[in-house]
Amino acid sequence: MGKDFYAGILIFAVGIFSLYMFFHATKERFYYSKTYSQVKYITPLPGSINYWIIKILFIVGGLLCISVGLYGISKPFL
Repeated sequence: MGKDFYAGILIFAVGIFSLYMFFHATKERFYYSKTYSQVKYITPLPGSINYWIIKILFIVGGLLCISVGLYGISKPFL
């Protein structure tokens, strides 16, 4: 197993965590929790747009990490 296998596992785990955060970031947690207090004001746009920007980043980043991770895991076997 080369370096790609272990890096693929790490990237795959990051992708799974990102998808978990996609479902964890609800509107109630985003608006009324201290967890997302710094992220609410990441842009000068309203809070609802910032909420959707974060949700889109979580889903796109998670899916990208999962696909790259699966490629890295399967590369030594191809």
